[in-house]
Amino acid sequence: MNTALSNDAGINYKVSDNQSTRISYRTDYNTDPVGGLKSTDNQLGLSLVLGF
Repeated sequence: MNTALSNDAGINYKVSDNQSTRISYRTDYNTDPVGGLKSTDNQLGLSLVLGF
């Protein structure tokens, strides 16, 4: 049996009235990965968020 777990944590910083920056960290875990792949994958993200 295969189990997959994901966790995504992030923080938004307001830059102006309609702009913010988001920094996030995502972890994906798979108990039975495809051959040759690791069971854990981590990603660091940086985004510009625009509001209308």
